[in-house]
Amino acid sequence: MAMKLIFFILLISVQTWATEGVVVVLEAPLFKVPDKKSKIIQYHRKGDKVYIHSQNTYLPINDDVYKLPGQIKETQAFGAASDYYKTISRDGNEAYILKKHVRIYFEDNREFSYQENDYDPTDYRLEEPLSEHYPFYHKTGYRGQVQLAFGNPNYSSYPFKSELIDTEPTLTKEINFLYLKKPKDLESQRFYFGVQVGIHLSAINYLLNDYKAQQENLRISVGPIGLYDIYKDKKNGLTSFIGFQYHLLDQMKITMSDEDKDQRRYFSQLGFHFNTGLNYQRIKAVGPVDFISGLYAQWHLPHRYNSLSKGSNETYWQSNGNDDYTQDARAEALAFLGLQISY
Repeated sequence: MAMKLIFFILLISVQTWATEGVVVVLEAPLFKVPDKKSKIIQYHRKGDKVYIHSQNTYLPINDDVYKLPGQIKETQAFGAASDYYKTISRDGNEAYILKKHVRIYFEDNREFSYQENDYDPTDYRLEEPLSEHYPFYHKTGYRGQVQLAFGNPNYSSYPFKSELIDTEPTLTKEINFLYLKKPKDLESQRFYFGVQVGIHLSAINYLLNDYKAQQENLRISVGPIGLYDIYKDKKNGLTSFIGFQYHLLDQMKITMSDEDKDQRRYFSQLGFHFNTGLNYQRIKAVGPVDFISGLYAQWHLPHRYNSLSKGSNETYWQSNGNDDYTQDARAEALAFLGLQISY
């Protein structure tokens, strides 16, 4: 009972001798000492009344300077040089509050110098309606993919002069990079269009009647591609795609070997192919990264390879001059694994 009485007397004396202020931010902390790094002992909400200690203010007695009696002026010791007001917490302990978190109503011409805060750093609430850019990390309709593909090569062999006995294809290796964007003017949200860049490496070994041969293909291609999300939920997705690839570089290296070895390079100046396929996506398999796997086919139209160098052993080649040959129309199937990110 005695403690309650003491607290009541203390509270009355604070209200009597202190200056009243109002909290003007959403949540104002009370610090144990006038330092932002010190312990926070309490919070006041916007609109709460706080009492500023009398050591921060005093009643001036020079009426020649201060024409209005009862005006409050900050002392030099704890005045404009400080960022804090000394106050009291709800449990009667000494505390400090930032001046910019409090407004004192002087009720005189000093009201004209008051400036409201344009920004409240303590206000964590979201305004409604929410901004179209909320949340701050959001998908903007872009996708990036990297694919590593494998398969068996399927292309016409060079017209060897010796009889072909057996064929041994090696594993085709491709790496593809895709950059995709969802068009804004389409009503459907399932389409993506972009560009694909691919690097292709493959080889076929041939056993001939008189010697052995190897045919290696290096191809770098680029072209447009379109995707359509057939199905998608929070964890799984199924997407079809179709693309057109122009061959920036299409080189065929042919190596003949028996007692000696001879090699020639052939280039196709105008080649392209179509891609059609399907991929499965495991959404956000590792953080924001999706795991993808799928199958696709490459459809090649006939095109011609031209030799750019002469061979050293004329018995291997159809001609040691303009030794050109045509690749027939063909199709290749590949399976791939990869990663995708939407951003």
